[in-house]
Amino acid sequence: MHLVVAMQAEALPLIAHYGLEEEDRRSMFPVYRSETVRLVISGVGKSMAAAATGYLHALAGSPQHMPWINAGIAGHGDLTIGKLVQACRISDRASGRNWYPPQVVNAGLERTPVMTVDHPERAYTEALAYDMEAAGFYPAACRCSTAELVQSLKVISDNPEVSVETLNPNRVEQLLGDRIREIAGFTRELQALAKIAAAMEVTPNAFEQLHKRWHFTVTQQHRLRRLLQRWSTLITDERELEASLIQCRDATGMLNALERHLDAYPVRFPLSKSGFSQKSSLDACKNA
Repeated sequence: MHLVVAMQAEALPLIAHYGLEEEDRRSMFPVYRSETVRLVISGVGKSMAAAATGYLHALAGSPQHMPWINAGIAGHGDLTIGKLVQACRISDRASGRNWYPPQVVNAGLERTPVMTVDHPERAYTEALAYDMEAAGFYPAACRCSTAELVQSLKVISDNPEVSVETLNPNRVEQLLGDRIREIAGFTRELQALAKIAAAMEVTPNAFEQLHKRWHFTVTQQHRLRRLLQRWSTLITDERELEASLIQCRDATGMLNALERHLDAYPVRFPLSKSGFSQKSSLDACKNA
């Protein structure tokens, strides 16, 4: 499992809980690890979060089916201080882009949209969470793993009644520490899902058949493998795969069509006893 946090104070409860040790003090970003968990401290801001995510992916040897979690604090327009929430939509205020993390884990957390801003939010004009990293982390991590395994968790640290100016490292550490069991519970569910995804490896046959029909660059081949992995996790029906791509004329059009089809597809895991949600990420955000 890979964890990406912005600040040392956010990292300390996670380091203690998972028994992580510093990997190399001379590295580009501080990295802590155990046999099964790696954590990187990115620094504040979406560009730093994206860079740290890529760095950790390269450092770990680019493993497949890896759960990625961005954990940290966030302000919110109306939620109470100390509440742990799961991002069901991630928006970048500067660019206007949106991402919808698939809501495949039902750990009992409240789901809320997250708006990534370039400066600490003080107006809280909307009933959503405000952070500074999620919109950098999420698209970068989705290049490293299947989207279902990339999630963002936030502990509410400030709101219209409690200003962001009241925060300090000790308070941030306390906020994360108070929710460490809930965070750990969520990560266990995501790790279980990763094992399922690993067991559903895309057969070489699917990749080879598509590769014969269209010419893919090396970069496009990597993207195709990631999308086929999502397909095998969500849908599995090869006839539906064929039908969704029949009108595509080139590799770019085929990849875009496949991604659109997957993004619109409701998640239906049959393993609800393990806590996996059967609702799509779009449904989860409708009432958020």
